[in-house]
Amino acid sequence: MIAIFIAIAVSLFIHLQSLQKRTPVKELKSAIDDDQFVPYYQPVVELSSGEIVGQRRLSDGCILNKGYTTE
Repeated sequence: MIAIFIAIAVSLFIHLQSLQKRTPVKELKSAIDDDQFVPYYQPVVELSSGEIVGQRRLSDGCILNKGYTTE
């Protein structure tokens, strides 16, 4: 009897999880929360003087459950 109850509960949980929509915004929020992005800094150089005048921050990461990379 307990096994039947557990099986029904697990089936219901799996069904409810499959009904939740995973939007790109939710995927990105989840990836940020899970530290799946790595920041890189690129110097901005003034060509006339060769002086570094700033930097750009770039991000690289992989959203693991979807298997694609964003930059």
